[in-house]
Amino acid sequence: MIETKTLLIVGAGASVPYGYPTGKELRDELCDPDQLADLARSYFRVDERGLTLFCEQFLASQLLSIDAFLAKRGDDHIGIQSSYLCQTFGTFADCGKFAIANRLIKRESLINLLEPEEDHWLQYLWNHMNDVVKTEFQNNQLKIISFNYDRVIEQYFQTAILNSYGIAHKEAAELQKSIDIVHVYGDLQDLEERPYGVKPKDIEKVAACIRVIPESREAHDNQFNRAKEMITWAEKICFIGFGFDSTNISRLGFPDHNLSSKKVYSTLYGVTLPEIFVAQKRLGGDFYGSEIDWLNHSIHKTLDYIRNTGALLSL
Repeated sequence: MIETKTLLIVGAGASVPYGYPTGKELRDELCDPDQLADLARSYFRVDERGLTLFCEQFLASQLLSIDAFLAKRGDDHIGIQSSYLCQTFGTFADCGKFAIANRLIKRESLINLLEPEEDHWLQYLWNHMNDVVKTEFQNNQLKIISFNYDRVIEQYFQTAILNSYGIAHKEAAELQKSIDIVHVYGDLQDLEERPYGVKPKDIEKVAACIRVIPESREAHDNQFNRAKEMITWAEKICFIGFGFDSTNISRLGFPDHNLSSKKVYSTLYGVTLPEIFVAQKRLGGDFYGSEIDWLNHSIHKTLDYIRNTGALLSL
């Protein structure tokens, strides 16, 4: 059981072992109209011309993530304006939500959750949580802030709980929800409303669960306020597959959090030393041990990192 108050803050890299794209890969797909062609063919609310304009302008923005783009342009209307024609195709937010849902729903595979090719860090986490009887499982001191839209963590835990304890689906779902998880940018719908891997009949319901936060509304966002409370609660914080985008870090309340009494870890796969220094400055605190072993950790994927640092072990 996890006895130390542990907070995971997960980004796109955390879901890569389970068949999902990195942030850059998702961005590249959303900038390519050919990748979204079936969306325009399948849903009458999505116009092919508007979708093409969305892709072109997202690409031309040169922003690194869809979240950043929609924060700036979400309320703007996609349109064609000239001396002889004025036509609009909905907002960038609406189109972006449809496009995100279209690309990520296709990645939902239970086999990929249970048998990834490598870096199965969720299995490692699970086996540090389930060495208790069913009635004590909810005592695990774990909370999760997710910047991802996917339901990887929820579905993995629900499946593992169901089959480890041999209980009914409803009870497994309730136990899974005892793990406090906040999706700050929304998700691809509640698992009870749309089971994992099931193609939605109405993609609008899925798109409606994705959240766009204009920069003007940051301070009043309830999900990020919950996330800030989690950071205050935690004794250990571990960033997994997280890019340390300045906007996301600021929305979490850094560098104003007092980290002096906390241990802060972060997977560093493929990250350079200057990038580590920038991330630490944005946080207002150091990663535990990174000043000593950053070179080794930069070649470790998530599973190797958390095993070598003890990031998920109780103090």
